[in-house]
Amino acid sequence: MEDCLSSRRNKKCCVPNCENKHSKRHRFPKSEPEIFEAWLRIIQPKGFEELTRETIYNRYYVCDVHFSNKWSLPGSKRGLVKDALPTLLIPGEICKLLLEINKINNLK
Repeated sequence: MEDCLSSRRNKKCCVPNCENKHSKRHRFPKSEPEIFEAWLRIIQPKGFEELTRETIYNRYYVCDVHFSNKWSLPGSKRGLVKDALPTLLIPGEICKLLLEINKINNLK
């Protein structure tokens, strides 16, 4: 089964078509339900609709390459600020929207 459901050892990134094997991995933010849901809407990992949020938290990972440096929190266990959103290298129609949001945020 070639999707992002993987063992903890493998931790394959669940962003569709991501082949990165070396970057740090991040779990979905369980303690931030709105951000958790935003990650799901942005990434739309294969098969997530049939899974509980707990299963997604335990099995799905997103690699560092999908986060802008502005979301980085060096020295922390998680490595990201609590409201970080994966906005880089996201395939599909939502990618166009994310690019526009990034442009607007960079102007501020």
